[in-house]
Amino acid sequence: MSAIKFRLFGVLLLATVVHTQVVCAEDSILPKDASVMRQQHIRLANRYSSEKKYREALREYNLLIASDPTNPELYISRGYAALNLKDYQSALADAKRVSQISKFNGHLYSSAKLQAKAAAGMNNKEEAIKQYLIASEKFQGNADDQFELGKLFISQNRNDEALLCLQKSLEQFLLAKENPQSQKSAAEAKKLIEQAQRKISVRARNSKKTKVD
Repeated sequence: MSAIKFRLFGVLLLATVVHTQVVCAEDSILPKDASVMRQQHIRLANRYSSEKKYREALREYNLLIASDPTNPELYISRGYAALNLKDYQSALADAKRVSQISKFNGHLYSSAKLQAKAAAGMNNKEEAIKQYLIASEKFQGNADDQFELGKLFISQNRNDEALLCLQKSLEQFLLAKENPQSQKSAAEAKKLIEQAQRKISVRARNSKKTKVD
C-alpha cells in the first residue's frame, strides 16, 4: 500500500514539475515575441525613413509609441518624419514631449533642434533662432546648427550675429575635407559670409554718411 502511495506521489510531483516548466517556458516566449515584434517595427520605421517613405514610417512610430509612450527617441524619430511631411505642428508637439519626459542632454539637444526646424518651417523665425541658440550654446551644437542659425540671422538683418555663426560653421565644415556634403555647405557658408559682410559694410557707410550730414 505504501509502495502505491509512493508511486502516486512520484507521478504528482512529476506532473507539477512539468507544468511549472511549461508555464516558465510560456512566460519567457511571450516577452521574447513582443521584443521581436518591436525590433521588426523599429527596422521597418528606419527603413521607411531612409527610403523617404515618411507616412509609412509614421505608422510604425505610432505603433511603437503606443506600446512605449515614454521613449524619447521614438518621439524624436516620429517628429522628424512629421517634419519631412511638413506637418510642423506635429513635429513641434513631439519635440516638446521629448523635453517633458527626458532630462538627458542628448535628448534635450535633439528636442531643441527639432523645435527650431519646426518653427522655421512655420516661418516663426524668432522661435527658430531661440531654439537653435539653445542647441548650439547650451548643448554645443554642430556646424549645421551654426549654419542654419546664420541663415536665420541674415533673414532678420542681424548680420553681425550671422557673420559669427557662419564663420564658426565654415571652420568646422572645412575640417571635414573628405565629406562632400560638408564641402558643399562650406561653399554656401562662404557666399553667405560675403553677403553678411557686404551688408555690414553698407551699414557702416550709411552710418558715416548720416554723421557727416
